[in-house]
Amino acid sequence: MLLAEGQAASGAFLSSSSFKGSTWPDENACITALVLRALGPLTSLPDIQPHADRALDFLESCATLERPISCRFWRPGREASWAQMRPPADVDDTSLAAVELARHVRLARRDLVEIACKRLLRARLQGEQVRSPWVKTGAFMTWLHADGQPSLVDCTINANVVAMLALAGTKHLPGFEAACATVAAGVDWAGGDAARHWMISPYYPTAGELLLAIRHAVACGAEDLVPAERDLARCILPDTFHDDSVVFSGAGVKFQWRSPVLQQVRREVDRLGAETRLTQFASNRVITLPGVPGSTETS
Repeated sequence: MLLAEGQAASGAFLSSSSFKGSTWPDENACITALVLRALGPLTSLPDIQPHADRALDFLESCATLERPISCRFWRPGREASWAQMRPPADVDDTSLAAVELARHVRLARRDLVEIACKRLLRARLQGEQVRSPWVKTGAFMTWLHADGQPSLVDCTINANVVAMLALAGTKHLPGFEAACATVAAGVDWAGGDAARHWMISPYYPTAGELLLAIRHAVACGAEDLVPAERDLARCILPDTFHDDSVVFSGAGVKFQWRSPVLQQVRREVDRLGAETRLTQFASNRVITLPGVPGSTETS
């Protein structure tokens, strides 16, 4: 895996954003965390660990200074000049970064609990805001502080929040059941309809990204999503992780992000899993926190 070619001096794993025929290089928390997730236990290998450490440094630079942390898509003050937007801290990047920082012992379980209680629970949907048949009261919206921006409910983002809550051992908190129910209802409502998949996951418009997020949540301990994982896998084609596959988009698909390094890592990990049949590369591997009693693996 040529991680060096796909990593910026900042530590971010590279992506590109395109809009109306123009493309710009980008460095953001989302893609960086997804590469670390895809690498899984490989981040402990001597050739890969330095790249992982630099990526974790970058994720920390995307976090707010106050504790518990919340994270932004871009580093504060380093937003992409071409984007013409300064998005606030959000539920998705906070969850993605927190999981990877905890998995690599840069955050403790108690930090995840505080992030859940003092940051994420503020972004839950109230009953009067429900507008779609698959959205459940109490699911998580996008922004931690909306600042006048529309705060949508996205099934992939909710799956990422569920993963963090499960990993932290906080499945009892308000929002966990609602997020799981929203993801399950969204998968059922969308079926095999690509247009509906975009509606249930406007920021991650391909069903393959949603399936990966659900599988990750299940691996983190969210057994509630096993039926949704099975149902979604039945109605979509297997993702082959093409370099030009869209990973992330702005709401309304104004901007689309792609990341060849992310897709190359996914392909390589899949290949290793197929060739070695090692459980740490399996899509259903168990992900736990280092040092947690009862843990059998620290991937």
